Parts: sequence; structure tokens; C-alpha cells
Amino acid sequence: VEVLEPLGTVAATKDGAKWKLRFERRDAEFVSGQTEARIEGKTLTLAAQFRLESGRGLVPLSDAVPVLPVVTTLPFENAPPAPASSKVTATPETGFPRLSVTFTTRA
Repeated sequence: VEVLEPLGTVAATKDGAKWKLRFERRDAEFVSGQTEARIEGKTLTLAAQFRLESGRGLVPLSDAVPVLPVVTTLPFENAPPAPASSKVTATPETGFPRLSVTFTTRA
């Protein structure tokens, strides 16, 4: 949810093992422990299981680039991942809709 908030209206609800997400007018549903999500009625296969922890939905980081454009209909670029991440920062940038995500590694 935090990644989507700078990009538009977002809401999420937990219903048992299901986590329902609404971004603008698009609906997505994830199930804890499953590798498939339903976004606008279409199935998207995740690289790893979706997890619910403390009422928060956790999409595997490796699936961020494939999932975000489907949920938002916005283009996203993929840069090579850092070998080891110790900090992730998401910052809204000037000019909606744009979000800069920085991965900081330890030396």
C-alpha cells in the first residue's frame, strides 16, 4: 500500500487469508501462502508466495516490477537488483505519477 499511495487512491482489506487491494478503480486479490494473484479478473503468477504479516500484504520484491504495472496501468522500469539490500527507500518525485525506489547496499 505504501508504494502505491504516492501514485493514487489505494485501499486494502484483509479477509481471512485473502488480502484485497483497490488502486483507483482496479481490484486485486492475493491469498497468503499462494503464488497466484487475481488482478482485474486475470491470474498473475508470482515468483514466490504472497504473505500476510500483521494485517499487511507482502508481495515478493522480485515481483514488484511485474505486479505494479498490472495494478496501476503505469509503466515501470526494471534496473538490475543489488546483490544485498539493507535499506529500501520509496520517494515520490515531482511530476505525478512517479516514484523513485532506491536500494542501498552494505559495502
